[in-house]
Amino acid sequence: MRRVSKLLPLWIVVAVLLAARGHGAVASEWWCWDDPVIVVDGRAIHVLAGVQRESRSSVMLAELVVTVPESLEASLKPVPSPQFPQQVTLERSGSVNADGTFTVTARLTVTAPPGTAAALRIRNGGKDEATITGSAGAPITAALVVPPKPGQSLKNPN
Repeated sequence: MRRVSKLLPLWIVVAVLLAARGHGAVASEWWCWDDPVIVVDGRAIHVLAGVQRESRSSVMLAELVVTVPESLEASLKPVPSPQFPQQVTLERSGSVNADGTFTVTARLTVTAPPGTAAALRIRNGGKDEATITGSAGAPITAALVVPPKPGQSLKNPN
């Protein structure tokens, strides 16, 4: 019993420190990301539009334009229930490089009060390839060079 009474103050201090510390900083606690997926030549390219969580309700529109090579099959899989209003457009321009790589370009423009932080992230294969931050009203652009699939011959490389 004496041992427990000596440890009790230590446990109280530890509990208070843990409670005061709160959770660790996690991206999902601070940012709200929506993830339209562009399927290009059978590969999923995730293009994420993000705003800070506390600004989510002030976003009037997140306009996302994604450009892929003309010669590749591409389709858009929009977000089923976006966290903020958005419009996603798929455009075609450019071609596949001689080595089989191709570039996906995304441009995000967020309509929200001035100073609202925004970000654009492109992922290929679950790996973050590019994250660009900016603010509402100004376009944020990111480009991703996508390597060819191992052993895959691309349709119509130019």
